Amino acid sequence: MGPAVVVIPETLTLEVVLATCNGAAFLDAQLESLWRQHRRPDRVLVCDDSSCDDTPAILQRWQCRCPGWLERISPVCDQPQRLGPTAAFNQLLLASRAPYVALCDQDDLWFPERLATGLRLLQDAETRHGSGTPLLLHSDAQLIDANGHRLAGSLWQSHRCQGTPPGLVSLAQHNQVTGCTVLVNRALLQRALPIPAAAVFHDSWLALVARHSGELLACPDQLLAHRRHCNNSSDSRGRRRASIRLAWQRWQAKQCQWHCFCSRYQLPWHQRLTWWPQIFITLARNARRQSTPDMKPTTS
Repeated sequence: MGPAVVVIPETLTLEVVLATCNGAAFLDAQLESLWRQHRRPDRVLVCDDSSCDDTPAILQRWQCRCPGWLERISPVCDQPQRLGPTAAFNQLLLASRAPYVALCDQDDLWFPERLATGLRLLQDAETRHGSGTPLLLHSDAQLIDANGHRLAGSLWQSHRCQGTPPGLVSLAQHNQVTGCTVLVNRALLQRALPIPAAAVFHDSWLALVARHSGELLACPDQLLAHRRHCNNSSDSRGRRRASIRLAWQRWQAKQCQWHCFCSRYQLPWHQRLTWWPQIFITLARNARRQSTPDMKPTTS
């Protein structure tokens, strides 16, 4: 049976923000997983970034099936090209109103307990620290391929995430927080928005603000299946060559984000300069990651 009509409460408690772009292959299944949450979101805000496949039609069908539950916002862009995920999520988060907001990718699958567990942990943290404390909760996730087959390892293992908050500079140089696992409170959004153009990615910026101004919380449970389907046909040597070509550009982008972050939040000079000693640690860590064998589908 399809979704029924939903009446949005006058006071929103929990919203999901979803950026889409040519996601027709997986979008319907993801929306179905949002609908089947034990703690269903009060509203799903969607920003479609100039899709040219069936994504707009899928969103329209869900709007008809669930009036008031799925709401689309019009992207604001001064340039003819696409916004990109960071700018799209920035606009979505600025448009959100609920005290708790979960970030969502178009191609994952959320387990039914995803939002109920995350909301409970976030509210428990607010009880301890106060509702005015900026909080970001992220979790581990299963890894699946384009066909939904389970991949070896987990999201945290692929990012070398131990579940303990890294230092601020370490986090700036090697982000361990993946946006699709993130749930934030209103205090964090008030502190972090708008996300600047200098941000490497929206999840990296939000994690830095939480680490500096509030609390970065980690849930070791795998609350969703994170789909990996880009560059599946590339051989490992090709990926390594591409990584080498992009390494310097990525490093420059991280430095630019760090300078922007330090300026906005007025970090003292001694803290800003800790970027340089941390470089050698981060470079060594990234070198180890590049030498890790590709994950293969398991037989499960």
